Amino acid sequence: MKVPTKFNWQDKLHPAFGELATVYKKGMTELAEMQRETLTALASKPIPQLRAQEAERVTARRNKVLEQMDRQIIAIEARYGSLPKSPLCYPYLTDRPKKMPDNERLAYGLFEMLHWERHGESLRDTTKADAGGDITAWRRISRTAEDWRRIDFNKGEIKPFQGNLYHRDLMEIGLSFASGIEKLTAEELADCFDAYCPCGKTHDADALKKQRARVLMALKAALPVKSDPPR
Repeated sequence: MKVPTKFNWQDKLHPAFGELATVYKKGMTELAEMQRETLTALASKPIPQLRAQEAERVTARRNKVLEQMDRQIIAIEARYGSLPKSPLCYPYLTDRPKKMPDNERLAYGLFEMLHWERHGESLRDTTKADAGGDITAWRRISRTAEDWRRIDFNKGEIKPFQGNLYHRDLMEIGLSFASGIEKLTAEELADCFDAYCPCGKTHDADALKKQRARVLMALKAALPVKSDPPR
């Protein structure tokens, strides 16, 4: 059970975090509502052509939401100048050569992100293990490749990721720059997530504290070493 906090937890956070978290909450809420509406609409449209039209409409609407989120995030960053980056700023992503075509660089980054969400480790580390003959590493890469194919070729939904994706996303947003989220007590962290998490539930302080520790440990493990290519 949460114990009421005496101090304002928001004072411990960089003001940009609240704005970024608000954008995230609004966007994810809209996407979740869109998904519910889509499932209802598709159930009433048995004709393949009508289902295809609905899919196109939803894709356009989803892209509009994501583009709006991108614009808002860019505006927030511009308003606060260069946010103080943390070493834990998405360390599982690799900078690709600038000569690589933009579409290929984007696709590789999305694949790295998908791998992280599925397995909680960087594709870079899994690839190293695979190169050393680790069969389980090869299977993890293959699993991510299957997810990618399902998405890229529209072969149905992928299996949900383990854990609460909203919680992980919010923590990574905070840990990507010096937001102060790691300084919040367990009770303050729960208050923070009550305010910004799209799930709309009351959060357990102890559970969030443990999840923050796991996310921190995973991000630190994903930090590149000197022998890795530059990010």
